[in-house]
Amino acid sequence: MKNIVATCLSLLMCFVTGSVAFSQTISVRELLQQEKNWSEWARTQKRLHVSGRYDGRLSKQFRLEKWPVIITPNSTTVLPDDIESGQRLTVTGVLKKSGSRYSMDAHRIAVGTTDAERFRVRVARIPDGQPEAIYPLADEYEIIQKFYGDEELAAEIAKSRSDAFSMQRSLYRNDPQKLQQLAATAATLGVSATTIDAIQFQAAVLASKLPGAKTEDVIAQIKVSLPDWDKPNVFLDRRQEDTFLQQPVEQYEIADESTRLRMHRRLFRSLRLSQILQTFKPDGSNGLLVADTIAKELPEEAAEIARLKQAYVAYRIKDVPQLTRKQLEDLDSLLQEFDRAGDTDAAVAVWLQAQESQRNNGQLDGLIATADEYLFAFERWKKKEHRERGLDLLKRAWLVTNEVAPKEAASIARRLEQYGWTRLDGRWMTNDDIASLPRNDVALAMREGRVVEGMKYKQIVNTLGQPSKKIRVISSSYVQEIWVFGEAGSSSIVVHLKRSRFESPEEACATLVAKGFR
Repeated sequence: MKNIVATCLSLLMCFVTGSVAFSQTISVRELLQQEKNWSEWARTQKRLHVSGRYDGRLSKQFRLEKWPVIITPNSTTVLPDDIESGQRLTVTGVLKKSGSRYSMDAHRIAVGTTDAERFRVRVARIPDGQPEAIYPLADEYEIIQKFYGDEELAAEIAKSRSDAFSMQRSLYRNDPQKLQQLAATAATLGVSATTIDAIQFQAAVLASKLPGAKTEDVIAQIKVSLPDWDKPNVFLDRRQEDTFLQQPVEQYEIADESTRLRMHRRLFRSLRLSQILQTFKPDGSNGLLVADTIAKELPEEAAEIARLKQAYVAYRIKDVPQLTRKQLEDLDSLLQEFDRAGDTDAAVAVWLQAQESQRNNGQLDGLIATADEYLFAFERWKKKEHRERGLDLLKRAWLVTNEVAPKEAASIARRLEQYGWTRLDGRWMTNDDIASLPRNDVALAMREGRVVEGMKYKQIVNTLGQPSKKIRVISSSYVQEIWVFGEAGSSSIVVHLKRSRFESPEEACATLVAKGFR
């Protein structure tokens, strides 16, 4: 019973001090972490299985790297002569303490390979198709590598991670989602930014080609992962661009940095262009609107912009009769842009014909509305025939209103005068026509507020009003009158009229016009 209690107390002490009976192997690194327990282990003669690296011998004694303890094999334990520094040894024995120094009596030594060799073997045992299993193994050996500062092991670990990453990339080559996940973890594995960019680009290309792929999702992915997607850029070589479009992933792998940026933009352009073109109507009616959207977002797509504008031109030409003035002007601008200025005349002619058919009902409103369209066309395109037709319609409108609506007629006459036409003596005359008339032309004089010889009684009154003074002289055959307009003086106008005694006063005709009367 006493022995059982003693054993239990011993086990309890080992638990409290953090020690164990070490039926399993403990590494040198772990031993150093538990140095406070060495004294107890030496006192209780606990058997240890210590794994460490061979660090050289002195006669029969030797040491393990990083462990400041001399190991002495017993008489039945032999350390091979051909062992090399860095090889892994597992030494079984007990610690001894003398003063503050420790030693170890070894009664068994197992010789293994180096850590780098052990790591390679374990990596080789991982089944094909499970590259992700390499990472935890690499993490495990990285602890050892950092403890010993082993450059060879560091190189092996880095190579294994790189190989595992390459295998994963190959396995996921048709899975954009897994490629994206791989890219997200790549930085923690020490993968270069160049490789990460290539994976993200590959993922975006694959995602865009999946059946039922949502273009907006792929574009959002590009915006997050591929820099310079929003900076207009073009390939300097058309053949290089064509090759890229056929083999985007392969060409991206071999491209330099500046070319890769062009490829980012080119991939975005192809997807965004496809997205925008989905809004284009087959009849071309919104071609100009879609072209403007592309011009703002993708100015490099000059050919597509031109195609859409041409489609809009074709639509508008077909639909010319229904165009507004603004749309007709837009059409003209597009025709000019495409060197089709000659088509403008035909389009305007069709448009005007349609306007006249729709508006000209022979009534005042229809005549004026139609005239307005012709005169608009004249102001915009300066065609003489448009002006002539517009003015002719205004003249017809004047005739319609002259008797029944004098105010409307006067308004129309003023518009005609702005274009150089005047109603005179029962007919429409141009300014040139009027300028060629003699000064004593009665109609011209009345228009200008003058009285000339030959004017009749009413014409004089209509021009100057009633005279301020009249003098009448009657002979056997004639009646002569002298009319004075204005106060006597140099500013007054004197008109001599004459008629037969048998004629009415309205038949009197001016025979002399003079200024001033004293």
